[in-house]
Amino acid sequence: MIPVVERVLEAKQRKIRAYPAKSNRASELGHDCERYLYYVRNNWRDKALHSAELQLIFETGNRIEEEAISELREGGFMILEQGRSFEMRDLNITGHLDLKIAEKGVDKAYPVEVKGLQHSEWKNLNSFHDFIASKKPWVRKYPAQISLYLLMDNAEEGLFYLKSKATSMPKAVWIKLDFEYTELILRKAERVNAAILTNTPPDRMEYDAQVCGRCPFAHICLPDRDFGQGAELLDNDEMLEWLKRREELKPLVEEFKGLDDLIKDIAKEKENLIIGNFWLKGKWKERKGFTVAPSRYWEVKILPMEKPSTEVAQ
Repeated sequence: MIPVVERVLEAKQRKIRAYPAKSNRASELGHDCERYLYYVRNNWRDKALHSAELQLIFETGNRIEEEAISELREGGFMILEQGRSFEMRDLNITGHLDLKIAEKGVDKAYPVEVKGLQHSEWKNLNSFHDFIASKKPWVRKYPAQISLYLLMDNAEEGLFYLKSKATSMPKAVWIKLDFEYTELILRKAERVNAAILTNTPPDRMEYDAQVCGRCPFAHICLPDRDFGQGAELLDNDEMLEWLKRREELKPLVEEFKGLDDLIKDIAKEKENLIIGNFWLKGKWKERKGFTVAPSRYWEVKILPMEKPSTEVAQ
């Protein structure tokens, strides 16, 4: 047999390179760790290259942007300044805006950033605060990116055009320029610039598995991790097996949550569905003691059956 997938992945791997960064990228300045931002510019040669599988995900993001532009055009919007470069020279900040949209005959355009997301994340992002409060480090970076573009474009408002990777459904989340938040990002860029000039990496952030565990510079930042004073070494083989199994199950929990949200979104406001050997029962339920809208939600019960049946819906 021809090794089809292996050859595709090998081709993707050959495309992956580390490139020098001479500026603070708007897409990175929302990163939780200033030491990482220093390494991106000062130690770019040391960056661990990502996998071919991750490269495929990045390329999927590019295709989603193309889909978004096509959808917006079909919606009657004008696409302007696609891929426009921005630069804030005094703080050495650069970036590339995805696009701007305008309505025909209206002399006002809005900056737009397109993002493709897992459905569960897509569902939960509806405001500026939702991005800031996200558990995903890469999602928390997004507000800084669009805020800097708004500032550099002298625009008061722009939007994220979010696409669910599962359903392809789009969502527009409007963002107003928050000067207080953006000032924090500008001061961060200032500190990174100072660190580069003095060749002094910023302090390490407190260890966060989501951030540090995925960092391409972890091998130079944490070559021998300090666990702090008072760390106790526990010799417990049974607990070690539980911990290993817990790590194995973590991605399955995320997958379950994503599929559960997706299925229940599709089944919303459908009272009785039979799909194969599954029965989906839905109804509106009131939130007891809930005084702020929405006061009710659509509950879906997913009931497996031994074999497909149409009788249960009678």
